[in-house]
Amino acid sequence: MLKKNIFFNLVLTISQILFPLITFPYASRILGPSGIGSIVFVDSITQIFLLFSALGIPIYGVREISKLKHDKLAISNLLSELLTIHICCTGLFILFYLGLALFIPQLSAHFLLVLIGVAILIFNVFSLEWFFQGIENFSYITKRTLIVRVFFIVLLFCFVSKKTDTVVYYSLMAGSSFLNAIINFNYSRRYVNGLRVSLNLRKHLKPLLIILCSNIVISVYLLMDNTIVGFLKGEVAVGYYSTAVKFAKVALTIITSFGIVLIPQISKAHTVKDYDRVNVIVNKSFNYVCTIGLPLTIGLILLSKTIILTLVSKAFLPSVLVLQIISPILMIIGMTNIFVWQILTPFGKDKKVLFIVICGMLTSLTFNFLLIPHWSYLGAAVANVVTELVVMVLSAYYVYSLNLIKFKLTPLWNAIFGSLGLILITIILRVTISESLIREILIVVLCGILYSIYQILIVKNEIIVSVFKTVTTKISDLSLSFNKQYNKRK
Repeated sequence: MLKKNIFFNLVLTISQILFPLITFPYASRILGPSGIGSIVFVDSITQIFLLFSALGIPIYGVREISKLKHDKLAISNLLSELLTIHICCTGLFILFYLGLALFIPQLSAHFLLVLIGVAILIFNVFSLEWFFQGIENFSYITKRTLIVRVFFIVLLFCFVSKKTDTVVYYSLMAGSSFLNAIINFNYSRRYVNGLRVSLNLRKHLKPLLIILCSNIVISVYLLMDNTIVGFLKGEVAVGYYSTAVKFAKVALTIITSFGIVLIPQISKAHTVKDYDRVNVIVNKSFNYVCTIGLPLTIGLILLSKTIILTLVSKAFLPSVLVLQIISPILMIIGMTNIFVWQILTPFGKDKKVLFIVICGMLTSLTFNFLLIPHWSYLGAAVANVVTELVVMVLSAYYVYSLNLIKFKLTPLWNAIFGSLGLILITIILRVTISESLIREILIVVLCGILYSIYQILIVKNEIIVSVFKTVTTKISDLSLSFNKQYNKRK
């Protein structure tokens, strides 16, 4: 089951990488820094309200559903209760959002975008992504996501064609949320015996409120950077900053996706106090983050100028330095996800998580308001890295204090040694080859091949070898299936 989930999550991760690499460069070239900045500014506020209205359900729901996986009646009750809470909270926050949009000039200037954001809030209630993660149906999540994303890409190229199409672009994002909600809500009925009317909501309130407090604080340091840049320096500055962050998050998806598969597994192992199993799973995740995260961080720093100029345009050239500054968050957030979401949260240490993110919020606000007035989007980038580093160090301390997890550091040293080789290869190729685009493509391909060979043949990294075997097996199975179908038709 775990290998199957890893495979489908790998496919999903690849789509999460390719999707923005197709859509964002096209949209940014059409809409420009100002248009992209307007959408990101409004969407950053929409995302804050999404976190508030969800009340911690996406985290709490995965944890609780994974415990009730084979009890259909209990799952039906839990889904009904959490859905009811989500609907009520969303209604309240929609009213608050609209009120802010009417009285704050920066929002009222984009009122149509705000209304689209409200629609996204409504659709998010019924997306139930946490439900399918809890029951570990990653094959369904992957297939549905691919269908919706292809649909979005087709509509994007059909309807976004001029600089003033910001409303159209954001509407398509809302349309994707709508499709997810419709498909997910209908499909979820296969796993439940109908929604319940008699509900016990009170038992969920205390853990949800603790997680909500964490989410509120998290939203400040994850989403407020774009908002603060927008208020203090304008939409163009948001465009430069958010473009760099977008590409960093694409790379970050590769690192964090593996952990999503493991959270239900860790929760179940912790429930039966099988800490040996927890250690095995967490060390697999640590191995993955080190093996993939470190070379990605180095690669992003070395190739930042090529990425911005090739995938966006010269209009976004100021984003290059931003991308170089924030690249270390790939490793930092990768480690934080292990400490917080794979250890502290499944272990029920929600109060410690709340303290950690409060420290992160205070760090973020302090550095953003100190640095952005002087250094604009560059100040926001520095504040981003410092904040994530503080959160990682605190979460690592609390994990260490549990005295239950023993990390094997060998994958980290192997990744450091392999990444030094990538830096050497890049320097040699840039000295010997003058043609820019050909040279950069060669750097990516050669570094990828040599690092893979190093991890598979020399290090014999169990995670990379396992994923490689799983992928080749699936491709082989698909090929055999295709040949059988072809021979039958003949």
